[in-house]
Amino acid sequence: MPVGPVAAQLSNRAERRHPERRSPLGVPDAADYLGTSVRHVRRLIAERRVASYRLGGRVLLSPDDLDELLARSRRDALR
Repeated sequence: MPVGPVAAQLSNRAERRHPERRSPLGVPDAADYLGTSVRHVRRLIAERRVASYRLGGRVLLSPDDLDELLARSRRDALR
């Protein structure tokens, strides 16, 4: 999805104010981030296994919450 000049400018301002904060991801981007399908991400949200935010008609996920999900899902190898 292309970003207009005004949105890009606002994004740059937010990054300068909070450089450590990562931008929230939409469901398709979260699926790419996790390497899963969009349907799987929607199921994770419905089962409340990952936190999500609803803004208008969009569902957003924090990359930090996705990292936490991955950490909780990790299984150590048997030796």
